[in-house]
Amino acid sequence: MNTPTNAPTNEPPGIHLIGNLPVDAHGTVHIDTSKPIPFAEHAFGAACYDTYGCKVLYDGRYEANDPDDVKQISSASLGDVYPNNLKGNTISIRNFPHFPPPPPR
Repeated sequence: MNTPTNAPTNEPPGIHLIGNLPVDAHGTVHIDTSKPIPFAEHAFGAACYDTYGCKVLYDGRYEANDPDDVKQISSASLGDVYPNNLKGNTISIRNFPHFPPPPPR
């Protein structure tokens, strides 16, 4: 849920919100990484190279689920295509609704 720009915040003095991003007077974004990053959605992708049985489970679904007995190609075999072939192919993932609470300070 986005915080309205006129809502009170717990940001330090000199920090204000643009949309839901806390920024200072110079436009530098200030994000407290002990809390979830304030994006409504994001994209994610996974690629496995030179591995057997690579598994990447993300947000409850497999982004990679390669067989255990088949070796995947190496990134070097792609030549100049790598790393530009890497993409966030799963798009518009809503941010996780159940982040664990931040640890006590």
